[in-house]
Amino acid sequence: MRKKWNAGRAILYSIRSVCQSYHVLLGAVICFLVLVAETAGAAYDIMFCGATGLEDVYYFNIALHFGYFIWAAPLICAFAGSGVYCNVHEAGFYRQQLIRGGFGRSCSSIWFGGTISGGTALAGGVLLFALFQIIVFEPCQDATIIASVDGWLPLLATKHGGLWYMLAHAGLAFVFGAVWSGIGIILSVFQPNRYICYFSPFVLCMCAALALPSRFQPLEMLVQMQWENFNFPKLLLYQGTLYSAGYVVFRYIFKKELIQ
Repeated sequence: MRKKWNAGRAILYSIRSVCQSYHVLLGAVICFLVLVAETAGAAYDIMFCGATGLEDVYYFNIALHFGYFIWAAPLICAFAGSGVYCNVHEAGFYRQQLIRGGFGRSCSSIWFGGTISGGTALAGGVLLFALFQIIVFEPCQDATIIASVDGWLPLLATKHGGLWYMLAHAGLAFVFGAVWSGIGIILSVFQPNRYICYFSPFVLCMCAALALPSRFQPLEMLVQMQWENFNFPKLLLYQGTLYSAGYVVFRYIFKKELIQ
């Protein structure tokens, strides 16, 4: 029991230290700037030209779906979280972790620390952008007009539907960032090179977006544009399956790498 408690504390410490790194903060700022760039013109009209009738959720939706966010998201989450294995590999720190806490503790601290960092950077940028929209733009009176798929309607029809819409997208960004930063961690075990772990999730994500049908495209898990039968349980099941499979694969190849 005590061993499990110590392992849990080690994992939490690793998560806290990685999430406080400048990679996460810089990733969140970059994500925020990418999103703000899409609505800068409308924000300028409101603040300096006195424009009215520009609603927060509408432009939030525009920036997520029709800007550079979907292209930048795999890069941002990989930059924030996928380099964690390269860090411990270069420093040789994981060998000390193995001696002190065993394989499971070392493996879990690397995986959860890196994936949570990637998800936090992406979700943090979306939350900062949502706050910017609320401060600058007018509140949306009827958020149901922005629904591209029916699965969003029950959420948007509530009293504060626009706010819930933005918070839900921050949650989706966190899950997406955790999954794809994990893919970067897996690939970095094969070749602990920062360029590989930063850019490989982007390349694989774009290839999957071109090759897979819409219901399995990774970008549809982040912003829903073509997924007609969208619902949250299905999306979370899909992402959870990818995340769990990634963890199993990482444990296997990490152990194999140690043996070698």
